Amino acid sequence: MTSPPLPPELEQIIFTLALENHLKDQKNLIFVAWRVYHWLVPLIFRVVLLHSNRALPIKFNKAVYERHGHYTQHLLLEPDYLCKYLYLFPNVRNLALWTDNAHLHLDSLKKLPLTHLSISPLYLKPPSFELFQVFSNLTHLDLVSVLSAWTAPRDHLATFKELLYLPKLTHLCVSPRFSIHGIELFLDRKRCGKLRVVIVCAFIDGDTYLEDEIPWGIEDQRVLNLKCHSIRDWEVGARGGTDMWTFADDILASRSDEMNW
Repeated sequence: MTSPPLPPELEQIIFTLALENHLKDQKNLIFVAWRVYHWLVPLIFRVVLLHSNRALPIKFNKAVYERHGHYTQHLLLEPDYLCKYLYLFPNVRNLALWTDNAHLHLDSLKKLPLTHLSISPLYLKPPSFELFQVFSNLTHLDLVSVLSAWTAPRDHLATFKELLYLPKLTHLCVSPRFSIHGIELFLDRKRCGKLRVVIVCAFIDGDTYLEDEIPWGIEDQRVLNLKCHSIRDWEVGARGGTDMWTFADDILASRSDEMNW
């Protein structure tokens, strides 16, 4: 006796869960049937990581990403030569652009519906202050995810002060080498009125953890000193897991609960 077929809605849920729990089996899953292919491809390409040491769901292939790049909401680009293909991913809202020439692609960046951006602080200096037009709609800004660090020399701060008004920014991440003058500008509630979390982050190969000491001696309850694995943390967050942002939110929430006890 043949078992009755499952409702399509239930089938889709089953295959979606299978994909989420067995990402390495995505090729086997999508070729089960055409309907499964159409269900899963948008999910497979929702998170794209193109790094010199790792690529997912596949290595860069222009033809493939021309077909499926519009599904991508979370994108990490590290090789410089891939910046010119940003237009293939028009719906990205969470972008990690770990390259040396991001400032050459401002027009593409401005077209994206970004809320989360990880980018080198190297370009926060003249003549690349146009980046602040990209920053204006961000809620999460990471200025530490590459090795270079912005030292904010004093002759740049005058221009920086004029531009630093980020009304939607709630979360900021910077390097321990970031300038104290720059961080004080971000902490100014007149400039970033919604800012509630500032992470001072150094990268390690292990799990995320909190350190007690805060660089610069700043006494502000919004500032936390964390260590985490950069690529792993970004991917975990892109897939809805506990990344450095969520980790910091949980710590601050627990501190608030203790104070209200």
